[in-house]
Amino acid sequence: MAKLFLGLAIAIMLATAVLGFLAKGNIDKLQSGVKEAKSNLARADAAASKAKSDLEKSREELTAAASKADAAAAEAAAATKAKNDAATELSEKTTLLETKTAQLAALEKRLNDMPSNGPTGEDVGVRIQQMQNDLAKLTTDNAEKTAMVDELTRRTQEKETQLAAAQSEVKRYQANVTRSGLSGKILAVDPAWNFVVLSVGDRQGAMVGGVMLVTRGGEPIARARITSVEPATSIADVLPGSLRKGVTVQPGDGVVFEGTRTPRANTLAAPAPAAAPGTPALPAQ
Repeated sequence: MAKLFLGLAIAIMLATAVLGFLAKGNIDKLQSGVKEAKSNLARADAAASKAKSDLEKSREELTAAASKADAAAAEAAAATKAKNDAATELSEKTTLLETKTAQLAALEKRLNDMPSNGPTGEDVGVRIQQMQNDLAKLTTDNAEKTAMVDELTRRTQEKETQLAAAQSEVKRYQANVTRSGLSGKILAVDPAWNFVVLSVGDRQGAMVGGVMLVTRGGEPIARARITSVEPATSIADVLPGSLRKGVTVQPGDGVVFEGTRTPRANTLAAPAPAAAPGTPALPAQ
């Protein structure tokens, strides 16, 4: 009987030790999980803060670029008006010069048809001299106006070039602001070719080369790079090594643009992971 009790006591002690070891292992796993969750949350907060800062900077730059575009447009309009005014004045001066030239030719003909010593001929000669002086002045004025029109034309073209550059800069910043909030969902999946169809397209600001985070329940599960864009949809390849183990991308999964910088369409390597605002960072694969 004593041996039986002793055996039971030993068995209970062993069971207690095993349970204690298992409990300690579970506690260690839970602590490790909590630590990893805190680390992911900290990375997500940092990424969200950076994304917010980038977005605010893009908006400030957009405002400055729009102001620059407005100023360039005003300068281009002023230069165009000045050129048109000068061209109108040049046209009027040219018409007057042609009229004076015709009158001078008529007077010279009359002078040639009359006696050189007659009073009428002298009067015509005086008028011819006056008109020749007028013609010389008009010719000089026309040359100055022509040079002015040429200069104003050059300035107008320069301002229009500046305006186009400013407008292009505005569009670039507008695109950055749009893409920073780009989000949607997966409409279809082709596991054989490892691509997905997204519910965002050119109208929403999607661009070829843009990297999207694939999320489920607010958690990132993969990353996908956009390869082609339609007005309302786009095609994206799931990036190798980015898919979480044991998880498959499915229709209905969410997608959100990974960052606020303009992607390069010809970049083959995947950019470094960066969590979108409010989304935990995806572990590096």
